[in-house]
Amino acid sequence: MERKLEASHTAMEKKMLDLKWQDHVPNRTVKERSKLPELMTIIMRQKWKWAGHVSRMTNNWAHDLTMWKPHGKRNRGRPKKRWAEAITKHLGRRKNWAAVSQDRTEWLSMEEAFIMQWRRDGC
Repeated sequence: MERKLEASHTAMEKKMLDLKWQDHVPNRTVKERSKLPELMTIIMRQKWKWAGHVSRMTNNWAHDLTMWKPHGKRNRGRPKKRWAEAITKHLGRRKNWAAVSQDRTEWLSMEEAFIMQWRRDGC
């Protein structure tokens, strides 16, 4: 899914720069010319901010849905990643990310580390 999103983002950047496919401009050059951040970096940054925002909510459907743990077993095979698993992986299993996010300054200071870890591990 990430590759498809990145391909669409690059196609839009080419359109903004008025480049045609016949010009044979490499994607790396397109990224340098547009000076836009990678799409997945934007998405992960927004995910981090939304997770902090939702965890500080109370009595809200978004909070309840994000913190919900399904009952029962998952199906056979590789389990699909849940939305909050990337955040849990970054903080470690011992830390409760909902509790850590209550301190906004600490939460925002960990944002860049989350993105760097995501780039390195691809989670």
